[in-house]
Amino acid sequence: MERPIFGVKLIGVASPARLSGALGEAQVVRHLRGCGMTVLGRNVRLGHDEIDVIAFDPLDRVVAFVEVKTRTHGERYRPELNMTSKKRSRMLRAARRWVSEHGYDGGYRLDAAYVSDSRVEYVVDLDPMTNG
Repeated sequence: MERPIFGVKLIGVASPARLSGALGEAQVVRHLRGCGMTVLGRNVRLGHDEIDVIAFDPLDRVVAFVEVKTRTHGERYRPELNMTSKKRSRMLRAARRWVSEHGYDGGYRLDAAYVSDSRVEYVVDLDPMTNG
């Protein structure tokens, strides 16, 4: 059963962590659109990997593969601490697969958005050495 919660559709019963993540992703999507980016996909499965948000950045003329990390109020550590090298490797693998499957021949990058206490901190190009 789909239930829209604050503009976010969830299927079934949502755990607090899943709800927090979905709300964080919705906030990031609003942020990206406000910056003039076009959202191409959300929660895109690519094999065993998933990209939270895929967006086109018209200023840099690249596709941004965005990992969203959300933390609720009162948690003691910053969400970017969960952005490990293993996660970046998985993001790059998924991004390369998306590029291949879509026949995309333009530039791309790995970005991250950290949502904490309703604030979005956006990090462009997590690893410039892996930029497409």
